[in-house]
Amino acid sequence: MAKTPELSRFQDEHDRIWEMLMSYQCALMEQDLGLARGCAESLFFEFRVHRGVEDEVLMPLFRQLGLEAEGARLELFAAEH
Repeated sequence: MAKTPELSRFQDEHDRIWEMLMSYQCALMEQDLGLARGCAESLFFEFRVHRGVEDEVLMPLFRQLGLEAEGARLELFAAEH
């Protein structure tokens, strides 16, 4: 059986994706459109992978463990993305 990833790894991913967004915005402000495009492509790829992991691993685990509560429903988390 595969080990379940620690929740902190997913938060680290959020932080890394946020940094990628900041790199994209800085490239735009510097009018470096080539760099901005590369940053955007990387950002979209990483976000798709990250969301896939959340949808396929975290959300089912969250539901299975009965962690849904008022204000913490899976629909809310899904809508956040």
